[in-house]
Amino acid sequence: MTRSFAEPLPQEIIVRQALGQSPWNHNLMLLSKLKDTQTHLWYAEETLGKGYSRNVLAMQMDTAA
Repeated sequence: MTRSFAEPLPQEIIVRQALGQSPWNHNLMLLSKLKDTQTHLWYAEETLGKGYSRNVLAMQMDTAA
């Protein structure tokens, strides 16, 4: 599972604050639903800044599409 999380993201991005502080389940959901690295980072930053729960994050992603 760790390899599938890390492969699409350049090494310097993995250690960024938003990804490092986001809960593991949030990151797994972002990885499974998003292919674009910049969008993944944006949602991770929004999650931290606004304190999204996993369900709220899922709803935000679903309604943005």
